[in-house]
Amino acid sequence: MGRRGARTGLLILVLILVTGWLLWQWSVRASFPAPSLPSPSPTPTLRSSATPVPSPTPTASPVAPVALQDPPPPSPTPTPTPGPPPLSSSDWVRGPEEAKVTLIEYADFQCLACATLAGWLTRLSDEVPGGVRLVYRHYPLPKLHDRAVVAAEVAEAAGAQGRFWAMHDLLYWRQDEWTKVPEENLLDLWVGYARELGLDTDRFRRDLESRRYRRRVLDAYQAAASIPMAGVPTLFINGVRYRGPLNRQSLSAMLQVAAQRPLYPAPPPMTLDLTHTYTATLVTRHGEIVIRLHPEWAPQAVNSFVFLARQGWYDGLPFHTVLPGRLAVTGDPSGTGLGGPGYYLPDEIIAALRFNRPGRVALANEGWPNTGGSQFFITAQPAPELDGRYTIFGQVVSGLEVLDALTPSRPGPEGVRDADLLERVIIEER
Repeated sequence: MGRRGARTGLLILVLILVTGWLLWQWSVRASFPAPSLPSPSPTPTLRSSATPVPSPTPTASPVAPVALQDPPPPSPTPTPTPGPPPLSSSDWVRGPEEAKVTLIEYADFQCLACATLAGWLTRLSDEVPGGVRLVYRHYPLPKLHDRAVVAAEVAEAAGAQGRFWAMHDLLYWRQDEWTKVPEENLLDLWVGYARELGLDTDRFRRDLESRRYRRRVLDAYQAAASIPMAGVPTLFINGVRYRGPLNRQSLSAMLQVAAQRPLYPAPPPMTLDLTHTYTATLVTRHGEIVIRLHPEWAPQAVNSFVFLARQGWYDGLPFHTVLPGRLAVTGDPSGTGLGGPGYYLPDEIIAALRFNRPGRVALANEGWPNTGGSQFFITAQPAPELDGRYTIFGQVVSGLEVLDALTPSRPGPEGVRDADLLERVIIEER
């Protein structure tokens, strides 16, 4: 082969390699698309409208004793997560002062999720009885967002003229605009926003050029940084950190819970006497369901259930999910299947303890480990498809037929209607 032929062959080889590399890059990008705003969390299992996978009903047979492993020792008194400082005159607040729910938001004006949340919060306040008092606190993250600090200063400068919330809304609404405008045009853009809101633009410009409110923003950042937070947005509902999914339905449910019940920053201290016997009687209009609680199986779950029952948490709550012949779920004041007491419990799953008989009582969860709270369900038949997924903490000893009398129900976005109620829970300790 001549020199020209060798060059031609080499060129063809290079083209083949480059083409192959480009095709490989395309396939990688197709498999891993660019990140986008978080989508709502998947429907929680045994909360909301989730349904266990049906399985054949086994024929009745004597249930052999279950060989259980030693239960874990009760945990010491849990330490509540540090909450936010109390409200002060320096806070930006909107909503009725007499509202039963106060929501404190730590946020960053350049944060995409914060912008989405801002739109939700405006509407969610109207969905909660008595309204919501919303408190905004700056937590700009300059290492992630290069204009977060100056955007907070813009909001403060507007606030000095009585228009903080108007600028707050505008900054989130126009986030895509001011985050992309060239730096040399940014000040004029801010002043344009001030003009739209009817502010004194000369004063506004001077405040920004002098960085008059920079110290206030940095002090707010330092105060926020003293609270252990994973990032923004971080929410506290009536002083208790919201740990649920950041989607509109879940957040609305928790705000409704907070309007009806107290929230707790951590599971209750362990107060059970493991040498005693505990029973719970669930009172309904169809009769009573008597449950033997088993702290030797799940001490944390039983301790939490007993605590909440004695606080009256369960009184008057709907059986928001009732699947006839299969199971019934209750324990959520919002009736949506998305509410809880403000804390999560660790899983206490024993491999040898199974849903192999009717009347098992277990904690519902959000479909992920260690997300149990106040919601629980009772099975009407063996349900092996649930094995290893839920903490079993009790067994029905009488009244299982009451499950068959409960009104079938499934929650919608606004809860359930005409559902049977759990009128009260009576705890007996012997």
